[in-house]
Amino acid sequence: VLDADERTASASFREKPFPLTFRLSGDSVMIDFQGYECEITDSDLTGGKWHRFGKKPVTMRIPYFNRQVPDKSVSLPEAYIIPPEWTDVIKRLKLHGAKLHYLSHDRVIPVKSYRLGDPDWRSNPYEGRHTVRFTTENITEARVYPKGSVVVDMNQPAARAVAHALEPEGMDSFVFWGFFNAIFEQKEYIESYVIEDLARKMLATDDVLKREFEEKKASDPEFAKNPWRVRHWFYRRTPYWDNNIGLYPVGKIADRGTLAEALK
Repeated sequence: VLDADERTASASFREKPFPLTFRLSGDSVMIDFQGYECEITDSDLTGGKWHRFGKKPVTMRIPYFNRQVPDKSVSLPEAYIIPPEWTDVIKRLKLHGAKLHYLSHDRVIPVKSYRLGDPDWRSNPYEGRHTVRFTTENITEARVYPKGSVVVDMNQPAARAVAHALEPEGMDSFVFWGFFNAIFEQKEYIESYVIEDLARKMLATDDVLKREFEEKKASDPEFAKNPWRVRHWFYRRTPYWDNNIGLYPVGKIADRGTLAEALK
């Protein structure tokens, strides 16, 4: 166990891509499966198949798909940084045994992160929560992180749990489990009477935009027939659009020098 902890907390652990999800490789081996005899009949009650198990043991030769390969992998940072207002996330990282550090001053820090879009929530709850699927775009930018922001140095035994929790595309990520739903909320809208006039002015002064609009209508007939989507398309291209929608607040610090400077 100590060897595993030391390896997980080492720099060499972060040099390799970290798998978040897996898929079956397609390879299998034949095995003996011990079970009981079974008679399958058509049910006169439900119309489906009725499996009627007996008491006689039988041994069956079946394929066993026992090999999985990484499906989605990411490059791990030297540390993650989380704004202090995400208290539920921070609390759960503590419960997972993660060691946390805190910024003593406001800092401008260059980070890698994500912009998440097209959220699709599961209609029924699972384990008491509504999980969400989304698209992911990689971004790099300098962000202001206020005093009290939490820094999670990946030089620690809990690094695997931290990565699965904070990498959005992981099946155990806090984004997937709905702890970051607020980032998908659009707070500002634009009235139809405003965008109808503004869109015409935009088309009249921007030939590139006009060409993009015509191509969009030609390639997406459903878009062309939907006034709300057309207005939304123009709204996103105005200076009034909220560029923070879908912006994942957790940053990834790429090098030890930046991390050391942030924690001064």
